[in-house]
Amino acid sequence: MLRRTERVIRPAMLIIRSRILLRNLSVPFLYVGDMSRLNGSCDSWSLGERSLAYDPDSAIAGSDVAELQGLLGGLGYQLPDDGIYGPTTADQVRRFQKHRGLAVDGVFGPATLRELSRVREFLARPAEPHYLRGRQL
Repeated sequence: MLRRTERVIRPAMLIIRSRILLRNLSVPFLYVGDMSRLNGSCDSWSLGERSLAYDPDSAIAGSDVAELQGLLGGLGYQLPDDGIYGPTTADQVRRFQKHRGLAVDGVFGPATLRELSRVREFLARPAEPHYLRGRQL
């Protein structure tokens, strides 16, 4: 149970922290989701907990976007490492979707997550060279 002062101070700290985070972003910021999910942080998402899509009027940011950028970057896609789902990230998600035979919409949703997980599992397997030659991703 929060004490009376904590109930007043904690929301104020969230507002101040949000304003600080917003100033550091180079694009407009839009938080998509339940505010109670934040628990004082814009970074508390795990990859796959929400669908990610680019909107030119706003941007989605968070640790899930940074993780996606890192994973696709590890596969050779050219992405910024800023944690913002902007036009470059959306373009690279479209390229991944096209390369893997998925519906190309630029939205990182359940189908794209499944395919990315499948590729990651395949690449993580210890394998003999002849196995890799004879098997396509």
